[in-house]
Order: sequence, then structure tokens, then C-alpha cells
Amino acid sequence: MLDVYFIYADNCAHCNETLQAIQSAVKKCKNISCRITKLPYTHSKALQIAIEYAIDTLPGFVIGEVPFNGSGYTEEQIVEAIERHGKIGHNTK
Repeated sequence: MLDVYFIYADNCAHCNETLQAIQSAVKKCKNISCRITKLPYTHSKALQIAIEYAIDTLPGFVIGEVPFNGSGYTEEQIVEAIERHGKIGHNTK
């Protein structure tokens, strides 16, 4: 199982767009089991992940062990990250 942690703010257009791209990318990676955990930026787990992975911009997300800061990532970039880390079996904590 590949963990994807998504840190967001409510009513944030960039966060919503990025989450849609992540969800779409996960659907395209049918051979890799992914679990998306959505965390509001004020949640203690979100703060812990942000500190551990140096996420300092919203939205922020972690695929396997790789952090992503901000928006603007394409669905293709996310698919590539899922495939790369799903094949090597990385999981976050």
C-alpha cells in the first residue's frame, strides 16, 4: 500500500485542484494500491508531516517518501511519482 498524505486548507481552490489531480492519478495507477489521507493543515498529523518533509506551502503532499510543495503539478507528474514509488514499495510512516 502506497500512502499519499495530502495537506490542505478548506475553501482553497489550489488545494481542490491538486486533490482532483491526485485522485485522478491514483485511478490511472490500477496496479498500485494507494491510500490517500486528507489532512487539514491545522491537524497535528499534518503539522508533523510538514515538519518532517519540509512542506511549507499549501497544498502539500507526500507520495511514498517524496514531498511536493504547492500547486501546479500535472496529473502526469503525479502518476509518475506513484508508479516510481509504488514499484519500489515505499510507504510513509
